[in-house]
This record gives sequence, C-alpha cells and structure tokens, in this order.
Amino acid sequence: MASGGAGETRQRARPRKLTWSEQQELVQLEARLEALESERRELQGQINRSGDDYRQLQALAEQLQTVEAELETISERWLELAEVGEGAS
Repeated sequence: MASGGAGETRQRARPRKLTWSEQQELVQLEARLEALESERRELQGQINRSGDDYRQLQALAEQLQTVEAELETISERWLELAEVGEGAS
C-alpha cells in the first residue's frame, strides 16, 4: 500500500492542462476583456466631456459601473483559467 500511495501523491501533484473548451473560453475572455477595457476608456472620456449635464453624467456613470462589474467578473474567470494553464507549463 505504501508504494501505491506515493504514486497517487505524485499523480495528484501534477497540474492539469486546460481542456479544449477552456482554451476557447480563455481566448473569448481575452477578447471580451479588451472590448470592455476599450468601452471603459470611452465612457470615462465621455464622462470627462459631459460638463454640467447631470442627466448624461448619471447615465454614463451607471454604464461605467455596469462595465466595471462585468470586467471584474470576467477578469476573475480569466485569472482562474490562466492559473490552470500556467500550472500545466
């Protein structure tokens, strides 16, 4: 039993690779992150140019908040997949 336990420990310690679907998801997440970053920069620029228009400023701030929340969610998932991919290298 002792020799089987050592082999199992080595096997469990080996990092797993990303599945094909996870690799595809990682690529899609990277593209979505770039799009969201671009959208965030655009919204920040519009906020800076909105001047005294409170209604426009409020609408833009709400859009920015939504974009930033999605960015956080997608970034967390990207990080999870990237760590798995790095562990397999």
